[in-house]
Amino acid sequence: MKRFRFTLQALLILLEQKEQTALTAYARALEDQRRATERWREAQQMCEEAFRLGRERAAAGAPAAHLAQLQEYCRSVKQFEQFRLEEARRADQVVENALARLLSARRSRESVQRVRRAQRQRYDHEARREEQKLLDDLAQHAGAATEGSSGEFEE
Repeated sequence: MKRFRFTLQALLILLEQKEQTALTAYARALEDQRRATERWREAQQMCEEAFRLGRERAAAGAPAAHLAQLQEYCRSVKQFEQFRLEEARRADQVVENALARLLSARRSRESVQRVRRAQRQRYDHEARREEQKLLDDLAQHAGAATEGSSGEFEE
């Protein structure tokens, strides 16, 4: 019997490569998301620190010009925090998209692997059937040969 040959092997290899690429992209997206979230948290801390400083200076009776500068600084830090927040949200979306592509690639590969398993099972079943047929034929020929030779000696 010929050796097993999966008819969709090229497709399976392509899908495995696609899945690996998607997995790499997902890992990269997760790392980018982690960094974006970290930058947003740092911006949050800067914003909290700026507002705390403003409250302290206002309570200490700082001059109005100084408080106006501090207020402008707080506004710019708040805008920076919002920028970092949007950056983190975009990174979250990239992660979701990368995960969707990874899951799609994995499902496709698994589907082709199920076809491969089914083909292999059919091949193995057919190989066992052919082997059993060969053994049955050999046993039948051996039985016929012993019957024919035993008849010669009985005379």
